[in-house]
Amino acid sequence: KQPCYAHNSFNYEYYVHLTKTLKEGTAMYPILAIRQEHLGEDWDKLEAAFGGRSDPEDETAGSGILQTTINPTFPRSTDDEQRNNSLSFLSDAGRENLCVALCRDIQVYKYILFHAENLNESQVRQSILEVMDVCPEESNNIRDC
Repeated sequence: KQPCYAHNSFNYEYYVHLTKTLKEGTAMYPILAIRQEHLGEDWDKLEAAFGGRSDPEDETAGSGILQTTINPTFPRSTDDEQRNNSLSFLSDAGRENLCVALCRDIQVYKYILFHAENLNESQVRQSILEVMDVCPEESNNIRDC
């Protein structure tokens, strides 16, 4: 059993490793993803898959609760110009350094996207393109850092 600091040190890499280890056994442990940039869409699809309501207009449905209670600014715009403006305080060198520092996390994120059973190919491609908008040296492939 690992203490909590494993999550703080390894982020999702710890859980991906654990999932890979568990899959080597007899049981199947699926990866499901809720992407921050597409929170309402992903939440509603998973809620419907588990038998819940998925009507975004219903304030008691998952994305409705996110919109009205937890995060009144939801849904966030995925407009490229707005996203790039939110990073405009970083210099090009700062952004490049951030991408280098987050390289392992980005590779794990791509692994999760590729293996998430609730995302289709188009959704995975869209999320990877969003990463590439911020970190142009990234690609569709998982790479060594």
